[in-house]
Amino acid sequence: MPLEILSVIADPMPPEESVDRRLGAAFFEAVRATAPRTVVTEVDLYAEPPPFFDYRTYRYLWYPVGRPGYTPSPEEEEAGAYARAMAARFNRADVVTVATPMWNYSVPAILKAWIDQVICPGQTYRLMPDGPVPLHRVKRMLVFATSGGAYAVDDPRDCLLRLVRCAFGFIGIGDVAAVWAEGQNRRLFPDAPERLERAMVRAAELGREIAAGRA
Repeated sequence: MPLEILSVIADPMPPEESVDRRLGAAFFEAVRATAPRTVVTEVDLYAEPPPFFDYRTYRYLWYPVGRPGYTPSPEEEEAGAYARAMAARFNRADVVTVATPMWNYSVPAILKAWIDQVICPGQTYRLMPDGPVPLHRVKRMLVFATSGGAYAVDDPRDCLLRLVRCAFGFIGIGDVAAVWAEGQNRRLFPDAPERLERAMVRAAELGREIAAGRA
């Protein structure tokens, strides 16, 4: 079976201007060179924007959990269409990558909206008395991130990786790695190009590592 990767893009900038997308490109180039049969499904959130989680969506996804036998209305079924479509892509993946900038110390709102649509009962996990049981097969997640500032490990200002790790850890994905091009504000960090180059090298290394077992 070929390796299947879901690539989520949460950056409105074009590839030639986006640092996080360049990190993703380095990763996928290495993956394809090592495992040419890899299947990559791309979700550009600015091309397929997620709706905000509303009351109809809540009823569609959560009422059946607390009210056995509940039948969603046609309007609620329609409201859940995006969640169903994205969960289907997510559940097929072996690896999920997310390319995102840090905005105001966290993720862009469009990425948070996508997470709210994907991490839902009956879609990517089943809620049981002992906790969530995954309906997906995702083993690893990679976050390709960029920021103007630099944030050490466990920096309290980093709400980006904490959000991703906590949210997806809830549904059983404990391996969430980051390739972070920090310090990309050249006024503050004259070594920004060197920081980016190190991150590009690391992204390619991870691509070869992940693909090696499936080549």
